[in-house]
Amino acid sequence: MLKHFLLCIQADGYEPLTVEAIVFTTEDFDTCQRIGAAVLGEADGHRAQREALTGTLNSDPFRPGQLYLLMEQQGIEWIISR
Repeated sequence: MLKHFLLCIQADGYEPLTVEAIVFTTEDFDTCQRIGAAVLGEADGHRAQREALTGTLNSDPFRPGQLYLLMEQQGIEWIISR
């Protein structure tokens, strides 16, 4: 596969094959809530952060880096290791 990929590069540098970033989606709201509880805990003090994380997971497709950046911007602190 790698050899085929490299053979597609043309003399002018144009490369018709691209490698797209992987994106994730979660359509099940209950799963998103369980992830939020696992990452942030069940305490009432974390409810807003848990809802923000659940909403992010359940909305548009995302990449892990985007998720980490959003959580950092919103001050969401993990209770588990990344």
